[in-house]
Amino acid sequence: MKNFDEKSELLLLLMSLKQASRFPDALHAAESLIRINPNEMKFHYQRAECLFKMNRNEDAVSSLKVAIEIEPRAKGALTTLGGRLCGLRKFDEAIGYLNRAIELDPNSVPALVNLGICLRALGKVDEAEAQFERALALDPTINLIHVNLATTQLMKGLFHPGWRNYERRFDPSTQFVRHGFNAPVWRGETSISGKTILVHAERGLGDTIQFCRYVPMLEDAGARVLFAPQRALHALMKTLGGNAELVNDREPNIQSDCHSRLLSLPLAFGTTVETIPGNTPYLFAEPGREARWRNMLKGPEFKIGVNWHGSDNGTREGRSFPLAALRHIAEIEGVRLISLQTGAAISQLATMPTGMKVEILGDDYDTGDQAFLDCAAVIRQCDLIISCDTSVAHLSGALDQRTWIAAPFDSCWRWMLGRSDTPWYPKTKLFRQTIQDDWISVFADMAAELREQSLIGFSA
Repeated sequence: MKNFDEKSELLLLLMSLKQASRFPDALHAAESLIRINPNEMKFHYQRAECLFKMNRNEDAVSSLKVAIEIEPRAKGALTTLGGRLCGLRKFDEAIGYLNRAIELDPNSVPALVNLGICLRALGKVDEAEAQFERALALDPTINLIHVNLATTQLMKGLFHPGWRNYERRFDPSTQFVRHGFNAPVWRGETSISGKTILVHAERGLGDTIQFCRYVPMLEDAGARVLFAPQRALHALMKTLGGNAELVNDREPNIQSDCHSRLLSLPLAFGTTVETIPGNTPYLFAEPGREARWRNMLKGPEFKIGVNWHGSDNGTREGRSFPLAALRHIAEIEGVRLISLQTGAAISQLATMPTGMKVEILGDDYDTGDQAFLDCAAVIRQCDLIISCDTSVAHLSGALDQRTWIAAPFDSCWRWMLGRSDTPWYPKTKLFRQTIQDDWISVFADMAAELREQSLIGFSA
């Protein structure tokens, strides 16, 4: 009886601590429960949940595996483990657990969705699409399923259904009412001529740089445009051209006839693969800043601007590469590597391989509210930009500079399938991983191409 009371009290304490987000203490309670009864599956499951909240992912996965060993037919644990392994980019292993969960429950929507995500990451896009459609047949109300189906369709170049499904990243029935602003959504069904439209950014900086090209198209259609990019991009967006007025969409008194989210404009304009507005440049470096950097970076070398790490703010894992991966490119005679990197990843400059040189641009490079202005000017002084899939790559493409993107195996939908080129940026080339996390081959291919071009004067 005492043992039962102790378990009950500990379990109540565990739940209370989790609710209060005191996960280290909750972990301690879960481990106390496991010591009392190591064969109780739910205690190991609770331990795993605490560990995930503490970002101890490998330990959490191990704990979930113990739970499944105790109860091999635990559908929830199998689905959770499969989903977590998918999030950790262990796709093949995840698929095994998700298939087991689906065998036990063919109508498990979470298992079907996570299975689709894993299959898509492995390049099995038709199989992935089938899983998302199967999940939608079971529950068409879940926006996340529509979005996953959308990105799979866009990856395949199926833009008509893709853009429409992508609208479900937000509830399409709602209006934009934040901060007192209330106006209908414009989706391209009616003429925009003579109307005022608010266009607001919604996702990453790279998304805004890629899709801001649609803002002048609204003006060409006769609209007055209020454009609300992220605050960090206001200065750069002043170079976009046209007469769009840059605003902060959190201001309470914005008046317009309608609004659109930036990434909804491809749908509104009926964009297909063939009609992607790919004319570049559409963003520009400031002439004075460009002249300053031209003088600072002058020299006969073949200048390569490099950016190896993207934002960690909820973006895809696996897209960044280690700076050291560029070492064989740095060894090529006549090549000069120039760092475009900002943020914590600059620390990798201190641990480069012996003899590797990467030029840094000083403490005032792209500081304060001048984000991307120096970067744009420096990009214009380079012969080539090599970047991971991040905002710098988009900026270089928008500036019409020659750009090589190191793309992970589970590449982003916007680059589609199997292409080394992209209609979004005419001078951009994709070097794709053929094996997950294998950057060595990617940069060996780049180095080989550079060496080959060095024989002909690095011609484009």
